Amino acid sequence: MKSPYSDPNLSLRARGLYSYYVEVGRVLSSEEMSASVPEGRDAIRNAMNELKFHKYIKAVRYQDNSGQWRTLLKFTDDVVSGILYIDSGTVTNTNTSDI
Repeated sequence: MKSPYSDPNLSLRARGLYSYYVEVGRVLSSEEMSASVPEGRDAIRNAMNELKFHKYIKAVRYQDNSGQWRTLLKFTDDVVSGILYIDSGTVTNTNTSDI
């Protein structure tokens, strides 16, 4: 697999989004990001979908013990270790052994 930074199949927007997430160390919601960058929510979502399509990000949905649905995003780059957890706009690191 090519690096997302040099993959010719990725747009510059998707590469930038990936780099931003790696630098920040967590995934921001598209609404949260669109408040602080010139790109709109839909452009950010399209870049995220592009990263998913090219398998740089894998989204896994699961139901926790309370019955609520959660989404885990796993970055395939070794720069970001572990899994970043998204829950209604709040993002925290989590351990997959809890699932």
